[in-house]
Amino acid sequence: MITLTLPLPPSTNHLFATGKAGRRFRTPEYNAWIEEAGWVLASQRPLKFDCRVSVTIEVREPPTNRHEDCANREKASLDLLVRHGVIKSDSQQHVRQVTMGWASDLTDQIRITIRPWEE
Repeated sequence: MITLTLPLPPSTNHLFATGKAGRRFRTPEYNAWIEEAGWVLASQRPLKFDCRVSVTIEVREPPTNRHEDCANREKASLDLLVRHGVIKSDSQQHVRQVTMGWASDLTDQIRITIRPWEE
């Protein structure tokens, strides 16, 4: 089991934009997060999981009364773990369970706990 703390990713609604020709591309906000979060992740020297896993993602509690959806932080988080080889893929073959929730002790961060999957 490992626990990582990373910068808060952009909401799924802000990961991609559509250009004039109808092509999708990563937003500058997403690219900046990938860069920053990648360095933060690497500095924690995470274990690499070559097995099925269960992932828990805790998102910082919203600082305002504005309503947020913590599940909108899942895609970027899992994609970063795959990009850096922490998990093999985010498909059902490797990620067997994802649990999302709020954490009041985080400030503009997420906490990800990865455990080997036990059937």
